[in-house]
Amino acid sequence: MEKRDIPAERAVLGCLILQGIRGETGSAAIDDLKPQHFSSTAYRNIYKAITELLQEDLPPSAPLIMSKLRERGQLTDKDVPDFCRLSDGLEGDKNLAVYVSRLMECANRRIVHSKSKALADASGDGFSNAELTKLTHDIDYLLTNERGTGPPLVNLGKAFEAPVEPPWVVKNILIHKELTYLASESGVGKSWIAMALALDLVLGRPFLGRFDIVGKHRVMFVDEENPGPQILRRFGRLMRAYGLTKAEAAKLPIFYMFQGGFNLDDPRKRALLHRQIKALRPTVVIMDSLVRFHQRNENDNSEMARFFAEALKPIANMVDNVVVLHHLAKPGADRPSDIAHRIRGASDIRAAADMIWGLELGQDGRRYLVHVKTRSHAEYLPAEPFEIVDIDRSGTVVRLLEDVAGPGKAILGILRNAGSDGSLRGDLLEQIQLSLNIQTRTAEGHLKRLVTSGSVVSQMEGRVARYWLKECRLGPRNID
Repeated sequence: MEKRDIPAERAVLGCLILQGIRGETGSAAIDDLKPQHFSSTAYRNIYKAITELLQEDLPPSAPLIMSKLRERGQLTDKDVPDFCRLSDGLEGDKNLAVYVSRLMECANRRIVHSKSKALADASGDGFSNAELTKLTHDIDYLLTNERGTGPPLVNLGKAFEAPVEPPWVVKNILIHKELTYLASESGVGKSWIAMALALDLVLGRPFLGRFDIVGKHRVMFVDEENPGPQILRRFGRLMRAYGLTKAEAAKLPIFYMFQGGFNLDDPRKRALLHRQIKALRPTVVIMDSLVRFHQRNENDNSEMARFFAEALKPIANMVDNVVVLHHLAKPGADRPSDIAHRIRGASDIRAAADMIWGLELGQDGRRYLVHVKTRSHAEYLPAEPFEIVDIDRSGTVVRLLEDVAGPGKAILGILRNAGSDGSLRGDLLEQIQLSLNIQTRTAEGHLKRLVTSGSVVSQMEGRVARYWLKECRLGPRNID
């Protein structure tokens, strides 16, 4: 990438000289411009002379600039013709801000290049972790603020050109270029779900038998939580249930690493993981679990915000989706029972995620996949019951329980439309009957199962029960 824009450097100086001819003594366009942004020593000297004149409240006219340069021995007779041509071809100074933006963009590329080289050289010997971290921060800042001119302005007309549907990785589950959490208490099945997701992604099979995989995928599974032999046994049971042979399993593009000591607070470990990602080219990275990848105070918002910016955001930018497994805190007197408010740690942990899926045990003893947060898609899916079941002595499947998924989804949709007002029992049963074309007793049975699972809550109002979708009763789920 080009790291010099000589025409832009000349145009900036030329515009300033034209302003000096008109007697102007300042321009907001150059507030952030420094001499070091110019690649040429001669142009740096000219710009220093211009800024000195502006500080003296004098217009940067050509005679005054040349006088300062001659006093310092920075301008000779052979330099004068080139100096006088700086404003050639300019239509006034109306495009000064554009030329400044181009100049600073190239300047920042030069700085990124030099700092990247310094980081590469420093990664050998003689630099402390603090010094390496500072270099990394500098590079990250420059890469994300390369233009140096503030955030870009977006024409809202482009919204009509954008696709209506988000770019799915897994339909209704994972979205392209997002950070996704899979959160639960211990023992509910996070790792099983994550392994099933990895297999379905690379095989192109619908996730949990229902959610379509979009595109072809390679998966890196970085496991700092579980012992490798245990996970390999589980993978073996899942693959046998899928009917895979040992030879077919060996060719799957799933790259499983366990207990590699990937403390991502350490720049060297981050760099190692980045190299692995570049070498293996996964489209999805699964990380189990969040607490094992850092040594920070999980309850400190600023600490966790820095961790996401330094460690997880760069990984998310390298692949289609990052799935991070995380733990839920147990419900208590000072904590609501819904999953959204039980995400363990600081609120910035919740805020950093684009999509959150939770796993919980319902009051009926069944496991449920619960949609907790979405940033790019307006629709929330109802809680889906699932099971992890051995189908024979050597195989295990993870699958949705379809008996509730069909009628249950319709009932939850009716209650979602009712919102925080909920629905009285008689009105709700009538809507269920009309929607599903079923008898009252059947509708009552489906509603009872949803109440038992915890997806629907009820409260007596005199002698009549009112029903709510659990999340509508507790408040909005989309937390930032």
